[in-house]
Amino acid sequence: MPRKKAEVIEEGKTAEKSPHQEEIDYKKYEKETSINFNELEEFASVFTCDKGWQKEIESCGIKPVIKNKDGSRQYYIPKDCIKPPKIGKNYDVLAINRKARKIR
Repeated sequence: MPRKKAEVIEEGKTAEKSPHQEEIDYKKYEKETSINFNELEEFASVFTCDKGWQKEIESCGIKPVIKNKDGSRQYYIPKDCIKPPKIGKNYDVLAINRKARKIR
């Protein structure tokens, strides 16, 4: 069933259970931000461990739906508030892959 409204948990409380809420000490490279769109829903789901993203989202008046013990948070944001990234004319996937192979 599609979500019509983002439900917010009470301030200072954590959600009961989240798929991301494991008792793991993540390293910085393991922390992620993921944005999920579903055609049937009005909102995009944003899961992030990044404090900068959290601050930016919350400065727009959006409250987290889930606050996990590891510091990660999940938000529901209206899809029209999220713009896809623009890729410049000089974006060359093959060149990026060649550089990545040299580093390894």
